[in-house]
Amino acid sequence: MKTKPRIVSKYPFSKSRFQLVIPRGLAKLFQGVVMVFWFFVSFNFAAAQTLTGSVGEGGVNSQEEIRWVQTVLNQVPSSVGGSITPLTIDGLLGPNTLTAIKRFQKIQLGFEDGVIEPDHRTHQRLLEFVDFENQERPAPEIAWGAVVTGPFKAKLLEISSDLDLDPNHLMAAIAFETGETFSPTIKNAAGSGATGLIQFMPRTARNLGTTTDELARMTAVEQLDYVQKYFAPFKGKCKTLSDVYMAILWPAAVG
Repeated sequence: MKTKPRIVSKYPFSKSRFQLVIPRGLAKLFQGVVMVFWFFVSFNFAAAQTLTGSVGEGGVNSQEEIRWVQTVLNQVPSSVGGSITPLTIDGLLGPNTLTAIKRFQKIQLGFEDGVIEPDHRTHQRLLEFVDFENQERPAPEIAWGAVVTGPFKAKLLEISSDLDLDPNHLMAAIAFETGETFSPTIKNAAGSGATGLIQFMPRTARNLGTTTDELARMTAVEQLDYVQKYFAPFKGKCKTLSDVYMAILWPAAVG
């Protein structure tokens, strides 16, 4: 019994079988467009997404929110608490992701409970690093300017101008005092109680109208207000890097 030959439709929306041959160059162009689109979606994922449930040890750990945490941790420079090796964005709370959460907490916040609660300290600090590489950073380029957030750099430039000191010198001093982490919570390892960006001593903090505990709860940008307040008596006197260091370590030697 003879069968009728199938008709290949020349109309793409026909229910009949339709064959389409795409030139290699056009296929590569299409592939490139898809990759750009995927990058755009991934790029905006961290900026748009935040947490509604906890992530980490004992957390709710939805895959979507784990991916958000993994994405942002990959944006944090490793020197200031980011993952040493890039995390796989898979939405799974594996040992690498948990280690990265604890590392970020230890460097940026001074503790490591391994859980990120919505709107709590770890979450709030992570939000500062969303889209880190593309944050607006005002000119000029300064020392360590690439490892701090855009708002931190902008604020430091502002107070440096007000204090009439070189922002490179102030950044160098903060880098030294924080072990290059620029963490507002870092404490003196010797147990002196010194805390934060320029290692405020408890007595110094009280003289500035605050406490080291309050300073440790601030963001780095917020704590810069107290750095400015501390340096106010030395306005116009810190002409060298040594002067900036001496203002912190031995104020009588400034100038």
